[in-house]
Amino acid sequence: MKKILTLCMVYDDSRILLGMKKRGFGAGKFNGFGGKVQEGETIEEAAQRELKEEIGIVAEDMRKRGILHFRGEDAEFLEMHVFSASKFEGEPKESEEMASEWFLRDSIPFEKMWPDDKFWFPFLLAEKNFQGHFLFRRHDEILSHRVVETVTFDDFKKLDLRVAKIILAERVRGSEKLLRLELDLGNGEIRQIVAGIGKAHTPEELMGREIVIVANLEPRILMGLESQGMLMAADSVEGPVILVPAHEVLPGTQIR
Repeated sequence: MKKILTLCMVYDDSRILLGMKKRGFGAGKFNGFGGKVQEGETIEEAAQRELKEEIGIVAEDMRKRGILHFRGEDAEFLEMHVFSASKFEGEPKESEEMASEWFLRDSIPFEKMWPDDKFWFPFLLAEKNFQGHFLFRRHDEILSHRVVETVTFDDFKKLDLRVAKIILAERVRGSEKLLRLELDLGNGEIRQIVAGIGKAHTPEELMGREIVIVANLEPRILMGLESQGMLMAADSVEGPVILVPAHEVLPGTQIR
């Protein structure tokens, strides 16, 4: 079963407010303020309730910043919704559960916090929205982690992803990994891309293949050649794996 939790981080331009857990799970560690979502309340309502119960303040500008997913080796799954606030009513006070303390941003006591905090705090303090995934052994050893900045749908819509057909492929002189590709994007448009796939693919095997490219990427100069876009490939231990349509479509077809 998945448990839904909240966490609210209170900070200003120079300081961050953390709470020392006084009892129960996590006692002795500094953290933000939050807990379980109760039946009948929204995640946002739960975040405000926990903030009020733990340190006696009400956030005036609370906003959602990220979601952290935690999984243990015993398959326990936690989903934590992270909020931030810099304006609030009341004065932080000590409760039966939490004692609050202000820290300078460059003096955050990560050694007394949960081990995942140091990975996602930089996103939070840089005002970036984020998503994180953590696999734990017990509660204090991270086996794997991934934290990335999230983008909005409007951000995604700015990308122009299209199918292109390779009509010419050759190695770039003086480079072991760069290939120069000429691409047919339909309607008479020919595009040049320079791609670092030469160690995993030969020019001969690429001729005539259809690939997916970012067509509106700002041009870059590589080895004196202008690259007018970027092909899409998956990273693997064997090298880049080029993304291709499941079956042939017209060059220039948009990816949605």
